[in-house]
Amino acid sequence: MNSGTLGGNGDTYTVHFPSPGNYKFTCLIHAGMHGTVHVLDAAAALPHDQGFYNGQQKIESNSVYYSAEPLKAVLLLGSNEVAATGMVVSSGGGWGYESVFRFLAPILTVHVGDTVQWINFDPVEPHTITFGCPTDDAGCPAGGGPGAHVNSTGSIAQAADGVWAASMDKALDPNTDGMNSGLIAAARQDAGGQVQAGPASNKFRLKFNFPGTYRYICEVHDELGMVGYVIVTPKGGK
Repeated sequence: MNSGTLGGNGDTYTVHFPSPGNYKFTCLIHAGMHGTVHVLDAAAALPHDQGFYNGQQKIESNSVYYSAEPLKAVLLLGSNEVAATGMVVSSGGGWGYESVFRFLAPILTVHVGDTVQWINFDPVEPHTITFGCPTDDAGCPAGGGPGAHVNSTGSIAQAADGVWAASMDKALDPNTDGMNSGLIAAARQDAGGQVQAGPASNKFRLKFNFPGTYRYICEVHDELGMVGYVIVTPKGGK
């Protein structure tokens, strides 16, 4: 039984349970989202009322929402680095995760010829670093979706350490040019039958050879406000 994608705020999906049992459910998009419905016989007394579960949900969500732990990833950044972040959390119902859909150090100023590196510290959620026309936009000349490695302004390839790296070798026109890191994500948890990502899978590098102000997004989460800027100044400038 599958709801399909619940894409809109307030979308609902209803399930009727005709028989007692324990029914696990999960989100096929986000592996950390799962739960269990315990269905008792119609004549059995329920252990708690809905108010109890609402209170439990509020306590657990507040402990995640007000945690500053993911933001400490900014302390791990070096010069000319930007981070995405999140953390794994656990409760009596199992484990889940919190993701911060923002770039840490979202406005960065560098010189022409400098290289910027993005690091995704989030243990679960993938992101992209996308400049110009998004690869998931049907009207853009460079397609392929968020997983595509695209750079219409220069080269893009894996460096010796396995990190995907690109170079901006001409001025970027945001209406026609496109540059995309592909999905950068932490190596997956060990699981039988799944290909494991390499240790460099959560990074992307870009060398800026032209001055300007460059806006970039995460194609997966730009509608949530995951946007950043790199300001490139001439060498010797401020």
